[in-house]
Amino acid sequence: MAAAADNITAVRPGWPGLSAIASKGKESVEQKYYIISKQLSSEEALHAFRSHWGVESIYWMLDAGFREDNSRARKGNSAENLAVMRQLTLNILKKDKNCKLGIKNKRLNSAYSLVYLELIMASISA
Repeated sequence: MAAAADNITAVRPGWPGLSAIASKGKESVEQKYYIISKQLSSEEALHAFRSHWGVESIYWMLDAGFREDNSRARKGNSAENLAVMRQLTLNILKKDKNCKLGIKNKRLNSAYSLVYLELIMASISA
């Protein structure tokens, strides 16, 4: 706790009423290394990395909400056709603001409730 007290005194001059600092969880520092094919400025690199993780979040939603990674569709165009249907469904469910549920629960809700399914289907044409 002595180290925490030292940190408080270091911050304290800018915060006259500060007497304690609380933290939830553990502090950590991470270093990530990226292999890139050309020289980038720090701003360009930051934009590229953030754009990549924006795309990754979409794939995470497809995997978490639709279990896309567990799909066993292999014949003909079935894998591609199902991927298009999952992405279309994801877009429709993300657009729905009628209930505050995650994608997986919105899918389940639309399977269990004909009223909710009709509400979502009506929002497509709106």
